[in-house]
Amino acid sequence: MEQLCRDVEEMCGFRAGFYNSINFNAYFSGDQSLDWHADDEPLMGNIQEDDICITSMSLGVPRVFVLRHKATGSFQKVWLNSGDILTMEGRIQKHYLHKVFPLRPLIFTKNTVAYDLM
Repeated sequence: MEQLCRDVEEMCGFRAGFYNSINFNAYFSGDQSLDWHADDEPLMGNIQEDDICITSMSLGVPRVFVLRHKATGSFQKVWLNSGDILTMEGRIQKHYLHKVFPLRPLIFTKNTVAYDLM
């Protein structure tokens, strides 16, 4: 696991030993999701004062990741595929919440499947 952290640091352009942890999020079906939250656990640092870098690797089924500004409600959507690495840096945890929505299949015809992203 430590070597994987070092490999991700190198891929993201950070110095060796930069991370104290990396999140691995495995989604095995479209039903799995995470509700609105900030990564504000003490392990991550003081989100009110520190520039914090949270890095996560998405594994399994593709998902939609949404980042929403706490004050304005404006948001950005990012499609995450298996193996994608996402970093949230600076004061993102102070000013934004994030969520992973479930994917709900919608059947249009007998041969076509689409997904409701939110």
